[in-house]
Amino acid sequence: MLIATLRWLLRLPGRLLAPLLGQLSWQPAPWQRWYGHGLRQRPWHYAGLPLLLVALVAAGWWWSQRPRPIDPEALTMHLEAPGLTRYLEEGPQVDPLILQFSGSAAPLAAVDGPASGVSLQPPLEGRWQWEGDDRLRFDPADDWPVGQSLQVRLEKPIALGPKVRLVEEALVFKTAPFVATLSSAEFYQDPTDPSLKRGAYAVRFSHPVDVLDFERALSLQLRDGAARELPAPQVEVRYDERKLTAWVQSSPLQVPENGGQLQLQISASYGAQRGGPEQSEVLSGTVGLPSLYSVALYEMRTLIVDNERFEPEQVLWLRFNDRLRDRDVAEGLRVWLLPSINPEDKRKQNPYRWSQSEVSDAVLASSERLTLTALPSEDAFAEQHSFRFR
Repeated sequence: MLIATLRWLLRLPGRLLAPLLGQLSWQPAPWQRWYGHGLRQRPWHYAGLPLLLVALVAAGWWWSQRPRPIDPEALTMHLEAPGLTRYLEEGPQVDPLILQFSGSAAPLAAVDGPASGVSLQPPLEGRWQWEGDDRLRFDPADDWPVGQSLQVRLEKPIALGPKVRLVEEALVFKTAPFVATLSSAEFYQDPTDPSLKRGAYAVRFSHPVDVLDFERALSLQLRDGAARELPAPQVEVRYDERKLTAWVQSSPLQVPENGGQLQLQISASYGAQRGGPEQSEVLSGTVGLPSLYSVALYEMRTLIVDNERFEPEQVLWLRFNDRLRDRDVAEGLRVWLLPSINPEDKRKQNPYRWSQSEVSDAVLASSERLTLTALPSEDAFAEQHSFRFR
């Protein structure tokens, strides 16, 4: 009865799908014929074989997941990956790779001497050196590759003492990747010729940049105050000697009468001179362009600073959207010291915190006007201006 029921269930899908897919012919494998014959002769005995197979697989998985016994005498390794190379004027300072063992690991004859049987994959030229008997150092012959994964391999019979056992025998680390950052974006006006205006940007790199690929990644987009796209200016680039900083600027701008924006976009299609993975992030920076006939105050602060005699003085600091002369700012600037008490304040706060909407002509009439002294700027035209007041 059991066999007949199984045959009927197995044939049911074929009967239902035959009108759509047609008839299929299939010949069982030898082991399937053997198993079918046994299932017909001794159904309850052979039906348990699949369950036995599942039980064996489950037991093998359980055995593989058991916690491994800890060897109390095995040493651990701590890897100190090299940091970003410092590219100084006198030459690059390259950090070493350090392997610190939890106990004595060096062969007796190699203590404080050259190490053998240690290598990196992919291979990298350099010198392995024991520092004491528990610290291994690698100094590459050249700079580290950029953004690359490396594996440290130890040939125990050669690299380590004869009785040294390790918890793990290979370690992987990754060198510093290439990273570019847009550090500044500003509207530049020539201090000697106010009609000469540009967008200026500074880009900093973690490694010397491939200048050809970098310049191909640059594009400028110019829009006026109504968001209409205008012909893009040309891009001009200069670098520091080590190619770690790029100063990007536009060709001289004809600023739209209604102002606008100049956007620099740097696609992620460039990298380091030494190769390696390219920059992973698209960078962009936007510079606001003032209209021809408008000046806006962006920021204002009051500061306490020391003068040349180290005496504290009160200074008013202003930042505008365009470069102006100190004289022009001083002619249009008036500052009052408001009363410490507002007669209309029922809470009689002292000092009272005035809001801009509360300052009327009547309030100014009862306020003290302050005398301002301009602190000269380095340039004839500047965005930032400072005034001393008492």
